[in-house]
Amino acid sequence: MFVAHTCVWRSQFAPRPFCFAVRRPDHYPEGTLSLESAPGSPANTIVRHIPDGAPMTFSIDAATKVSFTGERYLHALLATQFDETPAELTLVARARQFSSFILLVGKIDGPGSFKPEHGIILQNKDELQIAIMLEQMPTPKEFRDAISSLSPEQQRFCKAFRAMQLEGSVFGVCLIQLKPQLEKLLNLPPDALTKEIRLTQDLLELFIDYQIPSDLLTFGGKPDAKSEEKLAAVKEHVANVMSMIQEERDREVALAKQTAEAEKARREREREEEKSYPEPRWTMKKGGHAARQMRQDDEIAVMEELEENEMSMDMMMSAPMARMAAPMAMMSAPMASSAAAPYGGEPQREEAPAPRPQQSDPVADDSEGFTEVTEADLALEDFTQVPRALDKKFEALDTDSALRPTRIKCGPEWQKKEQRGLVGNNIDHLFLEAEEQAAEKARCFDLLDAISQSGAVTITDATLHVVVAATHRFGKSVLDCVVKDNVNPIEKMERSALIVASVVHGKTPVELIGDEGEARRIAQNSQNLFIE
Repeated sequence: MFVAHTCVWRSQFAPRPFCFAVRRPDHYPEGTLSLESAPGSPANTIVRHIPDGAPMTFSIDAATKVSFTGERYLHALLATQFDETPAELTLVARARQFSSFILLVGKIDGPGSFKPEHGIILQNKDELQIAIMLEQMPTPKEFRDAISSLSPEQQRFCKAFRAMQLEGSVFGVCLIQLKPQLEKLLNLPPDALTKEIRLTQDLLELFIDYQIPSDLLTFGGKPDAKSEEKLAAVKEHVANVMSMIQEERDREVALAKQTAEAEKARREREREEEKSYPEPRWTMKKGGHAARQMRQDDEIAVMEELEENEMSMDMMMSAPMARMAAPMAMMSAPMASSAAAPYGGEPQREEAPAPRPQQSDPVADDSEGFTEVTEADLALEDFTQVPRALDKKFEALDTDSALRPTRIKCGPEWQKKEQRGLVGNNIDHLFLEAEEQAAEKARCFDLLDAISQSGAVTITDATLHVVVAATHRFGKSVLDCVVKDNVNPIEKMERSALIVASVVHGKTPVELIGDEGEARRIAQNSQNLFIE
């Protein structure tokens, strides 16, 4: 169960379902992204929209850092747990027909820094489902009581470790649209690829499967050229590269056919030669003991003949070799001595050169890309500080000690549905385990490297969803809370939601509540929320 929309909130601060379209303004959506608590039922989150966020970066490898801009969404997920049944979530991403985008899932690991742990390319009606696991942490009161008996040094260590856990609990989902980035990369005007379906598919194939450098496909003419001229030039470049690839395919197919025919002819010759060979004498089936004796006599005769031939050859070669040995020894002696000890010392043994140590490629020290963050811009820029701010609010305002910081993790197995072709209803249901996920991430990073020119081009059409989570745990069933403990769970959840929303939106609870009567009702049950 997650926080629901009630009449308490002002309309601009009310929780909303986590379901968003992947689209550019005034364009048909490329797909959708949702966080579902049940199939087709998105979970409600407290959302803060940041239209134009500051540039952020993520690393493809040790030498490549990609910068991206775009809108940001800060989500606060407030889950409710009765008994011991944890909440279940699923991250669902769907791509529409003739559409494509990149999905990156990871953590926010610093100010202006995103760390993608998973990546995948979704296109042409693909659907991806990722199970989301919620891992609860102790409440601030439980943590304080647990470390109260430790030494000051141990307490400082525990507090630093908890701070690291809180900063690492910021979950991030980044969506990158491919068509606008391809237009920017190829020096094409906006919307040039909107109706070019075949060209877009060919470009993705060249970048993903063949890692073609973008410089081979980019329009290099005058910047003020017409849109039709730019598009025609890119089409010509793509056609040339595709024809070269097709020629290489045909050559490889012809070579494979020649190899197969040669192998077939060799096997036929071997079979014909086996048929023409006479049967050896030692394979005779008749005679029994006589046949075995005949084989032994033949083997002895052959061995004696070989020994006689070797003795005669030794006698013939012994005299000439003896006459040649002396002068050869005289000629080789001074040379060997001079080579062994060139400066009159002891002979030196010739050693193989020692292997040269492998050196890694130098990586440039990239200290740019990070912006200074002030306290006023805390919720807008440094998302890693949001869990710590929530933890302080929980400790100050949560008198029941029921709110627990929660970390979000991806499940080990993904489910993917993909359509076999552009037409038809044949859909493959795939289960992506660790190896398949690594392969999809490698393909995704290859494409990111291509469309960003290894970090030289900023990705502009990217949407980042940042999610922090908390769990209000009652520990009993709904009936036991109401009857045995005489507790109204709805009032408790309203208080918890207001605590979380005050941090996300940077407003006081009074500013978040839309009705004065509702504010007075909540103040009677949670007076500490309204204390300045």
